[in-house]
Amino acid sequence: MARNGRGAVAMMAGRYEDARAFYRSALVTHPSDVAARQSLALLAETVDHDPAAALRLCQEVQQIAPETPGNDDCIRRNQDALNGAGPPR
Repeated sequence: MARNGRGAVAMMAGRYEDARAFYRSALVTHPSDVAARQSLALLAETVDHDPAAALRLCQEVQQIAPETPGNDDCIRRNQDALNGAGPPR
């Protein structure tokens, strides 16, 4: 949880590489950490403009916790972006 908090602070400060490092570190310690995956997906989608990476992360969330609020939207948005329906919103 502390790594996710530090990642969130880094992300809000615009230190995206630091944020990624904290979230990835959280996943090493807790491989089923949904919050870390969601945050990495958010970075992939909004900062990196990488719908393939965001989609992969959201699909991982779906496997771990299928009822996660908003995750179906994440999957849909990024699938649409990959299929040429427009950029993720």
